[in-house]
Amino acid sequence: MEEDPAHALPPDHTQAIPETAKEAGAVLKASGRPFAFGGSVAASVHGIPVRLRQGTDFAVRREAAGA
Repeated sequence: MEEDPAHALPPDHTQAIPETAKEAGAVLKASGRPFAFGGSVAASVHGIPVRLRQGTDFAVRREAAGA
């Protein structure tokens, strides 16, 4: 099975989780639904010197999620 280039891992595999978090955040932002982005990836994006553990958390209110 051939891998879809749009879903391929970045050449630097240490960037796979941050890149995926960026994509997920872009989808949530485009949806217009309010969300919160947390975890060590979010902290590093905001310039907080943390040891990157590749943790990413997204929170969406139940009513915003359409649940």
